[in-house]
Amino acid sequence: MSLGYGMLEIEKMGLPLLTTIHHPISFDRRIDLAAPPARRKKLSLRRWYGFLRMQAKVARRARTILTPSDTSARDIATDFGVDPARMETVLLGVDDAFVPPTVARVPGRILAMASADAPMKGIATLLEAFAKLRTERDVELLLVTKPEPGGRTERLIDSLGIGEHVTFVNGVSRDELVAVMGSAELACVPSLYEGFSLPTAELMACETPLVVSRAGAIPEVVGPDGECAIMVTPGDVGELELALPELIDDPERRARMGKAGRERVQRLFSWRAVAAATAAAYERTIRDYRAEHDGINGARGASKENTSADR
Repeated sequence: MSLGYGMLEIEKMGLPLLTTIHHPISFDRRIDLAAPPARRKKLSLRRWYGFLRMQAKVARRARTILTPSDTSARDIATDFGVDPARMETVLLGVDDAFVPPTVARVPGRILAMASADAPMKGIATLLEAFAKLRTERDVELLLVTKPEPGGRTERLIDSLGIGEHVTFVNGVSRDELVAVMGSAELACVPSLYEGFSLPTAELMACETPLVVSRAGAIPEVVGPDGECAIMVTPGDVGELELALPELIDDPERRARMGKAGRERVQRLFSWRAVAAATAAAYERTIRDYRAEHDGINGARGASKENTSADR
């Protein structure tokens, strides 16, 4: 999604402007700047996020905005100043390819899917909790991501001394990804913020039980605490360290939560429902735009007739 000034020209061309905003990138900015990079890096980040004012202005002028969660809609209203009446939540869908595994899961395997070097994804919190867990249990961590060579994630893994127990997976096909997601006994989503978190829903479709951060829209995706996922405070290493073994040590609970997750996905996250809701939003926007412009043109026509009559 790009909220450039050029989008404002669309309505001038006679077309209504509808756009989708996943979440206000102001959250990314705050989290990135709160991380402890070098001063030069922080200045670079401030320049990079210089487009935020433009995004907010364009968002306020859009006729209709679709968002993937009520949380995202609320945050867009707060940070971008968009009228909530012009926003509509349309959940994301999960492909039918994401299914439960047909082979046994790997004992002690924990999985996470996130951009390893993006502070917002909370991977540092997971690595620290995992390092403490490794002192008590024979567990391994699979990260579906490609870390920056020599970046913060690789440096943290080295400093924690867990390099031989952490594996990175990337560049795989969708079928291979589904197999990886179904290979873990549990998965963790430690993000500090999410506008939806599609990987979370995909993991649920694979019947993989979860430990997740109570952050952004993640609670909307997973439902009540303990049903499909255990929720922890974002960024809290201690809470995460305690929550992970709760599932590792309880196979019956893992199975129950996994099945509940898949049932929730099948009930709520259908691409057919997403397509229908999106099409309906476009139709309403076009209809309202035409009604508004027909009314304006009608008023102008009446005004001209009255002027002619007065003459």
